[in-house]
Formats: sequence, C-alpha cells, structure tokens
Amino acid sequence: MNSFSENMKTALSILKGKPWKLIGIILLGELLLIITDIVCALPILSLPISWVISAGIAAIALGTVRNEKVYETKDIFNGFSSFKRVAGGIAWAKLWVYIWVIAPVAILLLSLAEVLTGGIVMAVISVVLFVIAIMVCSVIAFIKSLSYIFTPYILMTRPEVAALDAVKESRRMTTGLKGGIFLSLFLPNLAVGLVSMILMLLGMIPYIGILFSLAGALWTIAAYVLLMVYNELVVASFYNRANANVPSPSAAYAYSVMGMNVGQQAQASAPAPAPAPAPAPAPTPAPAPAPAPAPAPEESNSSAGEQ
Repeated sequence: MNSFSENMKTALSILKGKPWKLIGIILLGELLLIITDIVCALPILSLPISWVISAGIAAIALGTVRNEKVYETKDIFNGFSSFKRVAGGIAWAKLWVYIWVIAPVAILLLSLAEVLTGGIVMAVISVVLFVIAIMVCSVIAFIKSLSYIFTPYILMTRPEVAALDAVKESRRMTTGLKGGIFLSLFLPNLAVGLVSMILMLLGMIPYIGILFSLAGALWTIAAYVLLMVYNELVVASFYNRANANVPSPSAAYAYSVMGMNVGQQAQASAPAPAPAPAPAPAPTPAPAPAPAPAPAPEESNSSAGEQ
C-alpha cells in the first residue's frame, strides 16, 4: 500500500537508526548546491549542475530505502556519467512547470491591458484578478511539480527510459499519489514550524526567555537538517513502492540469466533417454538342398551274358 502514513513510517524508521553517514552525504550535497549557485554566476551553467547533483542525492536516498548498499560521498556525482540525459530530463520537467505558471499569467496580462483603460475601478478589479491569478497559477505549478517529482529517480535508475519520456513516466506513476506526497511533506514541516513558533514566543519572556531563544535556535538547525533528509527519504519511499512492479533492466537481465541457468541445470540433471533398440538383423535364407546324384546306369544284359 502506497499511503503517506506507510512512507512516513519508512522514512522515520531510517532516521531512528541514526544514519549519520547518510545525513553527512546529503548535507554535503546541499552544500555543493549552494557553492554551485555562488560560483556559477550564469544560471545556464549553475542550474544543470545543480540538477545533476540533486539527482545523485535522490538516487542515494532511494538506495538507502532499498537497502542496496552503503553509499559513499562520490556517489553524489553518479549523475555526471550521463550528464546530458539527466540534466535534459530535469530541464524538460522544470520547463513544463514554468509553462503552467507563465501561460495563464500571460493570458491574464493581455486581457488586463484592455481593462486598465476603463478607469480606477476597473484598474482595482484588474489588480485583484491578477493577484488571484498568481495564487491559482502557483497552486497549479505546485501540483504539476508533484507530478514530475519522480523524474530524477527514473533518470538515475532506469536507463532504458529516454530523457523526455521520464517526465511522462513520472506523471503516470504519480497518478493518485500526489495528495499523499503532499501530506507526507507538509505535515512534518508544519509540526516543526509550530514548535519553532512556540519557542520563539517563549523567548519573549523576561529573564528566562534567552534560554528558550537558544533552544529555539538549536531546534531550528537540527530540525532543518533532519527535515532535509526526511524529505529525500519519504519521496524515495513513494517512488520505490510505485516502481515495485516495474523491473529494472539489470533485474530483468538477472532473471533471464537465472532462467537460462535453471534450464541448463534441469537438462543436465534429467536422466539420459534410453537408447533405441537396434533393429533385428534380417533372417538369412536357408541354403537350397543340393540335388541328389543321378543313379549309375545298369549294365546291359548282353555284357552280363558274355561274362
């Protein structure tokens, strides 16, 4: 069952195991994203690099959910082995999110250009409509971003899927899961925000408020780090369950090899068929009896009388 509660339990159970190495790797990945944005002033350079690093972090989280292996720091850069495919697929997903935001806003702006000529009242109405349109488009963009949230996992784990097709596959796999993904991400962040707000209010108490302020600062840092890891794990858990019925190419190859080996073993263990009996030789015909010798002729009476 791919419910938000089951995936939250999966992510929290991993965090309860105190995966310090995983936390360190994800923190390093986030730090690399910040450094990339600072060093690469041009977005056309920084964005593809950031997307590929993010895909590497997503693959590490997915491998942790699957208990595949112990990951190393260098695994963050696994996406660079197929840089064009990974960066292109994620760029295609981002483009569609922007289209869902820009297209309605552009249509509204064109209509407002005519409304603004109608006076102050129409101008106020146009501004209100513009704000509403921005809010609606933001909601639509958020929903669409949830539809494309599996794109990095598909690009990193299913090489048979083309970069552009990964977006379609993500949209198909997230059908019926977007609400669960939203709740699994929203509820923990809401809980952390409420606790931080309470500690901030308690920090206003005279004299002892400084203790609450210090506790609030420590809580915010720790909660931010854990939430960062939790968000990666819970989305990876959703993808892992959704992808349970889609065998990877390596798995399919293993199954085919296994089937060949089993067939060969079965043939080797099967008893050899008994040899067919040799055909009986044709009977040799009996030799024909030799003809009896002709009796000798008797002597004539004349010769007998003479004697």
